[in-house]
Amino acid sequence: MKLLSPSIAVFLLLVLSPDTGATAISTHSVMNKLNDALSDLGGAVPVSGHVVVSFNNVEGDGKKRKEKSGQVALMVREDMNGLTTSYSTNVLKNMKQESAAKLKDEDASTPTIDAINDFSMSNINNLLSPIDSLNQLLKSATLIRVEKLKEQVEGASKLHFTLPVEAIITNKRTREYVDKFDGEMTLTVKADGTPIELLANYNGSGRAYVVFSVKAAGTRLQRFDVVGNRLVMTMRESFSSYDSTFGKGENSEVHLFTPKVVGLPNRDHFTNTSKDTSI
Repeated sequence: MKLLSPSIAVFLLLVLSPDTGATAISTHSVMNKLNDALSDLGGAVPVSGHVVVSFNNVEGDGKKRKEKSGQVALMVREDMNGLTTSYSTNVLKNMKQESAAKLKDEDASTPTIDAINDFSMSNINNLLSPIDSLNQLLKSATLIRVEKLKEQVEGASKLHFTLPVEAIITNKRTREYVDKFDGEMTLTVKADGTPIELLANYNGSGRAYVVFSVKAAGTRLQRFDVVGNRLVMTMRESFSSYDSTFGKGENSEVHLFTPKVVGLPNRDHFTNTSKDTSI
């Protein structure tokens, strides 16, 4: 029996398996659209909005269980001078009351202060400009399949990825102690590649030296929107848990962002005001 040449075999495989070929083309097309969208949606249009931060931390169990939670609201605003954050008078009042209570009792609850301390400038930047963190995840992720969605936005797709340990644990030295790790991510995008929602899950275990072992798991949900020509994150919800030689704990966070475009004066405005000597 005469064997087929490799080129003919590949041709017949594509012809006789059209679904497989279509899937490969679809995967390539969706990734191209996603990359194009991320390139186009990095606009510099200033954004402002209302942010609500809440968290809940639990350490230990039984009689040693300690729980801490808090919530705070703030305003963020970008302009030509940079980024500013502001808090209401009620928030400032709560901070003063909590600080005074802490001086009298070191175990006093400080939910407002804790929420502010838990929410850093990098968190704000991630809400206002999530493209860098998305690109970082996609850089290490491996696309395994594309699922067409019929019940959500017309033409939307869900991209399924696997995630390596470095996608979650950014500290190189810490990764050296990880023995097992499983991570996965789904990214839902519109027909034009614009991200709608990201869901990531992971679990792993590791050991440091001889006496310390740990198991950890977590999930992260993010939702996106477009303001002007800019992608923003409107929600970030995360949950993580660990169980180690020295104890167990849980951590959950929710960041909600309601954005709006900041109107900037145009060039004519600056030209006219620079000539105005009435002031």
